[in-house]
Amino acid sequence: MKRLLIISLCTALTFLSCKNEENPVYETEQESISTPQTPTGPSTGNVDETLSFSTSGAESNLSHDLEYQYYWGDFEYSNWSSSNSASHSWSGTGTMFVKARARCEEHTDIVSEWSNAKQVIISQASHTVSTPNTPSGPDSGEVDESLSFSTGGATCNQGHSVQYRFSWGDGTYSNWSSSTTAAHSWSDSGAKYVKAQARCSQNTAIVSNWSNTKTVEIAYGVHEVIYPDQPSGPENGYIGATYTFTASGSSCSHGHSVQYRFSWGTGDLSPWSDSNTATHSWDSPGGFYIGAQARCAEDTSIVSSWSLSMLLIHIEDQECDFNVTNPYQGDVWQNGESQTIEWDSNSACGSYVKIELYESSNYICEITSSTYNSGSYQWTVTDCGNGELNSYRIKVTSLSTNVYDLSWYFAIQSNSGVVELSATKDAYVSNGHPDNNYGYSDWLVVGVNNHEYWSYLQFDLTSIPSNATVESAELVLQRFLKVGSFDMLVKMVGESWSEGTVTWNNTPIPYTFPFSVIDATEGGNSLERYTIEVDVTEHVQLWISGERINNGFWLWFTPSTLPNGNEVDFGSRNNDDDAYKPKLRVTYSE
Repeated sequence: MKRLLIISLCTALTFLSCKNEENPVYETEQESISTPQTPTGPSTGNVDETLSFSTSGAESNLSHDLEYQYYWGDFEYSNWSSSNSASHSWSGTGTMFVKARARCEEHTDIVSEWSNAKQVIISQASHTVSTPNTPSGPDSGEVDESLSFSTGGATCNQGHSVQYRFSWGDGTYSNWSSSTTAAHSWSDSGAKYVKAQARCSQNTAIVSNWSNTKTVEIAYGVHEVIYPDQPSGPENGYIGATYTFTASGSSCSHGHSVQYRFSWGTGDLSPWSDSNTATHSWDSPGGFYIGAQARCAEDTSIVSSWSLSMLLIHIEDQECDFNVTNPYQGDVWQNGESQTIEWDSNSACGSYVKIELYESSNYICEITSSTYNSGSYQWTVTDCGNGELNSYRIKVTSLSTNVYDLSWYFAIQSNSGVVELSATKDAYVSNGHPDNNYGYSDWLVVGVNNHEYWSYLQFDLTSIPSNATVESAELVLQRFLKVGSFDMLVKMVGESWSEGTVTWNNTPIPYTFPFSVIDATEGGNSLERYTIEVDVTEHVQLWISGERINNGFWLWFTPSTLPNGNEVDFGSRNNDDDAYKPKLRVTYSE
């Protein structure tokens, strides 16, 4: 039994061995891709700049061909490609981590691990425009000749189109344009230096440097003066009257100014003049042909021919006739107002008149030495005579014939006015409280009553004309309290002061002259409103004329040794009762 088991086992093993030899089993090797090396390429770049990277080192253990893919660090990937290189641009700034992986070209699901990342820093590129080429074009030309120049070659580093302009070397520039070409002419001779500049068409603040300059020599052509057009002016006139004529249309080929002269059809010529106008009168009737000629003002030997067309003027015999119609008999014109002097005349009186002021038949002053004979003249009435008279007359005289006419008698009356002004600031000060300000008190105090008191007040005089004559001025004060008996002195303040800050310790100094003196305690009872009026005509006139600066009035007692127990209180501008407020009443004339 034991022997049989051993034989069966051997038989079975022999069968299995034989079966394996007839049907052998082969194991298949698993494919793998090794990790590529860290990509190589630039470590920095700019937004929208295309950068290229490459990798290597990946292999298939079965020696199959490989494809590569890149991850750009901005959530974008390259397409799978058999090339181990790829390019990319970034739209934003920052640090990007570029890495690569490989896969089997045949078995695309067999993919390597990602490589280590290549760090790339992307920055915003500065916006620049490159310098354009030196302009090309002619090397020379003539004055006033239009020459064309071209440039190009400028680029914007952000890919935008560019615009160009040219500097012409004479302080002028062409307009910015997408064209690379522009034309220019020069009005004088000499070397001109032409250069070009470019700018970004999207952001016009981005401008290139100027190009190198191209030198262009500009010269004058033939020196000549073009003859004038037919003179312009009246075609009819009268003996003795003066008429004005104008020439035009002439120019110098070298750009110089020109001078003109006229032929009057009598053999007489006007002198050469920088003016293109001239005047003339004829002393006999007839038809006269007027021509014009021009010459270069720099080289007076360069003279044009006479104008091809002549102006024909017909001169007739007629006497100048004048008639002043305004002012009229009995008119009263106010000094300083605007009035219209009017007259009638015929063309024989010429183109210009003078106007004068007379008192009866006596000359007073000249209103205008020359004005166009238009029939009217606007005059700001000025009494340059002997005051308010009813015997003034206006004389209008033809400058070409000396024929004149006098107006009817009229009067010039001075303007006058009366204004009553309110104080713009006032205050009193006291040595009893030398640092206290009383600018907002209801009262103005003057005198000595245990302490000394001075007062200040000021009025705005700008409503009175600066040329006015002050006929009278009264400072009107309303007294409420009087104690004792004394005189009050009114002077002009010599320094500026402030109602809200003036005190005894910073009190402004008065002028010595002029001054007014009045009995401060005259009339009335001790506790009742009483009006005090002080003549301050001289003070106000000095302020109006500008001889003194208006810093207001100073109210003081006199004598300076006034004993105790003398005081007056006047209403200030802050008093609740308007009847107590100080006034300045001024009567003036112009």
